[in-house]
Amino acid sequence: MDRDRLVEVGVALVSRFGAKALSLTSVARQAGVARATAYRMFGGRDALVAAIMARELEQLRTQLRV
Repeated sequence: MDRDRLVEVGVALVSRFGAKALSLTSVARQAGVARATAYRMFGGRDALVAAIMARELEQLRTQLRV
């Protein structure tokens, strides 16, 4: 399981249930990995949120360049 896949799952959870539903536990559960894996990759919820924001901003920048 790579970091990008967990970020994708995080985006999907936020889109479906809102930011309050986002946790490393919920991301790990949806991704089918151990909770410890998510914590090793991100360390905490804030780092996951930062990774989600960075990904979404990069996608927006890419779309605006077209």
